[in-house]
This record gives sequence, structure tokens and C-alpha cells, in this order.
Amino acid sequence: RFSVIPSQRHSVTGFRDTLRMSIGRKLKVRREELGLTVKQVAERVGMAGSTLYDLEREEQQSMTKLAALCKLYGLNPDWVEFSRGV
Repeated sequence: RFSVIPSQRHSVTGFRDTLRMSIGRKLKVRREELGLTVKQVAERVGMAGSTLYDLEREEQQSMTKLAALCKLYGLNPDWVEFSRGV
């Protein structure tokens, strides 16, 4: 049996909804679940807060920091980008 981190548990409906989310929306939802501000995350991954804000709003497509964001958020990069490999 696999252990599940409580913050990773989702209802089936919630899980299906996350599959339809954009990359930016997934990042924003997870940041908010963790109780982190844009400024805190930006400082931890070495990017401008405005860049993270633009990524979350889908106004920026650059994903050079996606791996760092996923690591900080405890997310699988394949799930964030392609909705697979949850």
C-alpha cells in the first residue's frame, strides 16, 4: 500500500476537475493549499514574483522553473504539464 500525504487526497470529482485545469491554475491552487504567497514561492525558486503571477494567470508560457515549482509544491511535473502520472 502506498502512503498518501493528506494534502494530496482528493475526491473523485475534485480529481477530475484538476485534470482539466491549466498549468497555471494547478500551480496557483497548490500554492494556496500550502498557504504560500507569490513572494515566498518566487524567492524560494529564484524567480520574480511578477513572473510567477503571470504563470498562474497564463500570461507567461516560460516553464524554465517548472521543475523547481513542482519540487517545492510536491507535485509530479508530468501531472502539472500533461495531466498524467498523478
